[in-house]
Amino acid sequence: MAKDFPLRINQQVHIQAEGRKESLRSLVQDVGEEVFTVMAGSGEEEIFHRGDEVRVVFYTGEARYEFTTQVLGRVLEPVPVYVLARPVEIKRVQAREFVRVKAALEVRYQVLTEGDLARLKALRPRKKAVSIDISGGGMQLVLREELKEGDLLLLALEIPQQESFVRLTLLGRVKRVVLQEQKGYRHYVAGVAFEDISERERDVIIGYVFRRLLEEMRKER
Repeated sequence: MAKDFPLRINQQVHIQAEGRKESLRSLVQDVGEEVFTVMAGSGEEEIFHRGDEVRVVFYTGEARYEFTTQVLGRVLEPVPVYVLARPVEIKRVQAREFVRVKAALEVRYQVLTEGDLARLKALRPRKKAVSIDISGGGMQLVLREELKEGDLLLLALEIPQQESFVRLTLLGRVKRVVLQEQKGYRHYVAGVAFEDISERERDVIIGYVFRRLLEEMRKER
């Protein structure tokens, strides 16, 4: 069993039943020596059953991980959770450093609670922030609100294209928060790593990053 277990409490995970279409996007609730638990949702319908083999995928912002494990059961109190066996082996699927460029993009965000994941599509982030920079792995945000490390955010932003914009709604995990004061103006800079981002969404961001790099190279000539 891996000593450095990368799965953490409140980590978002995607769970897919082996050989079936059933899947669940959830949050890790607890991590023990031999088992871990994830939110089962508020519905009475049981997506997974004791003995099911499932594939678990999650992102840390630096890499994508996946493993196969077994469902050990479902507990309803105090909140409904699935109990899964802690895996013997976790596969690190990708690990890459992302090129980062300065970019002042308007971002709307919302700090998510445990109950928000089941209704993500209905949420409309309202709070305003501005990005300092962006990469395929995450971004730095300037905002007035003090966030906490580990907060899960719903982010809404528009990525400029040549003659239009691509609207993205992404999940991001706060990795660090720094208080800054300049000329009496107090604000926070939060480093955010994207989570559960699709390859299409990442490609949109990376394409924008490289267009910005080309523009900067042309200005330096």
